[in-house]
Amino acid sequence: MNLASLAAMAFCALLMLGGCASDGGYCPSTLTNPYPSPAAMQGLPPEDVRLGEHLTWGGILIDARHLASTTELDISARPLDAACQVRNDVMALGRFRVRYPGYFETADLIPGQPLRVSGRLAAMETRSSTGERIPVVTEATLHGLARASAARVDQNAVYRPRIGISIGAGSGWSGGGIGISF
Repeated sequence: MNLASLAAMAFCALLMLGGCASDGGYCPSTLTNPYPSPAAMQGLPPEDVRLGEHLTWGGILIDARHLASTTELDISARPLDAACQVRNDVMALGRFRVRYPGYFETADLIPGQPLRVSGRLAAMETRSSTGERIPVVTEATLHGLARASAARVDQNAVYRPRIGISIGAGSGWSGGGIGISF
């Protein structure tokens, strides 16, 4: 094998390995967020808030609602561990809001569901009910979505046996069976 063939094979192997490692966005736990948490942002003066910065936060979904021209998700912030999983064993680090333009399907979202959010800091808004400033993230990607229908089935599952009886016949054969499934 000549050197050019060996180099081409090594290059192809590197391309394949790079493709395998990619999940549409690598685990951002090693990235430095411009702000450590939504709670830390509340104390910043408005001139120190850098809008447009990309950030990644973890949290627990509190609420999802459809408004006239947007869909909003309110999330209770939690830190991410080294594997980019939301840590439920720590206290909340404030709240943040994810805003999607238009309609965003929320059928697969369950309050209490852990999510990792990557997006851009678009604004700091004041909540009218509490007066607290809350960061708003747009251009967001949600990681960790679970199908709501499957989660609801698991939480409220009633397992009972199903019994089926069948009889069949064909050219030169006949038979029957009883099946039990849970």
